[in-house]
Amino acid sequence: MKPNRIFITGSIGSGKTTLARYLSNQLFLPLYELDDFVWEHSNFEESLNSVKDRNQKFLYTIHTNQWVIEGKAEDWIGSGFAKADEIVLLLPSKSTRNYRIIKRFLKQFIQFERSSYLLTLHDLKHQLITSSSFEEKTFPFLQKSLKTHSEKTISIRTQKQLEEYIVHRQG
Repeated sequence: MKPNRIFITGSIGSGKTTLARYLSNQLFLPLYELDDFVWEHSNFEESLNSVKDRNQKFLYTIHTNQWVIEGKAEDWIGSGFAKADEIVLLLPSKSTRNYRIIKRFLKQFIQFERSSYLLTLHDLKHQLITSSSFEEKTFPFLQKSLKTHSEKTISIRTQKQLEEYIVHRQG
């Protein structure tokens, strides 16, 4: 059975956005990034939503019938896990994540790939530090958050597992 609500999470550089876009297109589901709830996008600028507005937008979205939501673990997303039909936890190795972060930075730096903001070396350093601390800081939080949803959580660590998951979803 095709899931109608898929939540994809993992570290920075884990492939969340890539997988979410793919599933959204293949399954004809609307795509949301957690940043869409955190930031208010206008034609000319971005501004931070209030916590109340962020939570209202998120709760409204997760109560709809169809979605793919992707983003890194935050303390306010637990209700999204509860509403999801399927949770995909992407867990590639630290070296894979760091390679992807650097590759993405270089593509965006030479403007081969679009970025919603101007990336600096400071941003790159921050992303690499965040990736490196995932196993110690974020992963334990994720494990605890997903404990009650183990029957609908799919952990993907390798490229082979990812390919098998995609084949299964194409079903």
